[in-house]
Amino acid sequence: METAAFLPLDEEEAADAAIARRLLDYRDLVVRITRRLEEDGLVRNVKTSRPSYRMQRDQGREMLVHGKFQMRLGIEIGAWRDSGITPLWWVLTGSESYSLLGHWRRIKQRFDGVRSYGDSMYIPVRLRTGVDSSGVVDHAVARMHGIAQTLLDVCQNKPPAPRTPVTHGSLLKRVVHGICRPPEPAATLALHSVLAAPEIARRFVDLLGNGDFEIGRIESERAYGGARPDLSIHDAGKICRVFVENKLGASLTPDQPLGYLKALPDHPASVLAFIVPEWRLESLWSELKAKCVSEGFVPEDESPPGDPVGCGTGRRHR
Repeated sequence: METAAFLPLDEEEAADAAIARRLLDYRDLVVRITRRLEEDGLVRNVKTSRPSYRMQRDQGREMLVHGKFQMRLGIEIGAWRDSGITPLWWVLTGSESYSLLGHWRRIKQRFDGVRSYGDSMYIPVRLRTGVDSSGVVDHAVARMHGIAQTLLDVCQNKPPAPRTPVTHGSLLKRVVHGICRPPEPAATLALHSVLAAPEIARRFVDLLGNGDFEIGRIESERAYGGARPDLSIHDAGKICRVFVENKLGASLTPDQPLGYLKALPDHPASVLAFIVPEWRLESLWSELKAKCVSEGFVPEDESPPGDPVGCGTGRRHR
């Protein structure tokens, strides 16, 4: 313990139960994130790791990533103190860490904030703020999928994707696959930038089958009651006509899609659009339809997965 930094101890701080609750919240995040990674098939052989005063870490989870990397997810107090980035770190340990430490310069170029302590490599898992715990978990899981793939690429000596000029066609891919950006927020940032071009915004709205209005404001992550869509598109009369949600890997939140449909106007017609990768079309489509039917949003003109316009719900929504 660094006595000079620790003392004098403030009485209010010593009795503050909120600190203890927050640490327990972080522990719960470790458990929930690990469970999701197991369900995704990214990790296996999960076991609880012991806390270590010497290594300045709390209890975490050991796991085998991609069947190749032995890693630990946990609250790494020393790294948190030294970096001020995040309490959660994904730590590469074991024999594979030695080979990857040989690529230290390449790894530092791909991960912002990565640190090395002894023979272990510490990669920060930045936590999304301003969302509920499910949103934090979704964000972290998506980020960790990207981290794992990058480690695999480095281990296999795959070069990073070549740099290309920033154009409307390349911006979305470039940001989404940026090393230090989680997929959903990166896609939102990129799409918002692309839609700043009026002709592209017009084509995008027309693609959704609801293009009979003059496009006004386009906003990102604005709250509409319990709904906070990634993007919202208004008409010239300031009425919100389109919600856009990027679901590249994250799960539906409790408010999706029903809370979002209820936040959209009945008249004029409105659209709730989910942008998903091809591999997820069928499963997410089924989940969305089931949730809609459970609340009386009955599909009218259902289209197959892959169609850019899905179905009407009977309340002038698509």
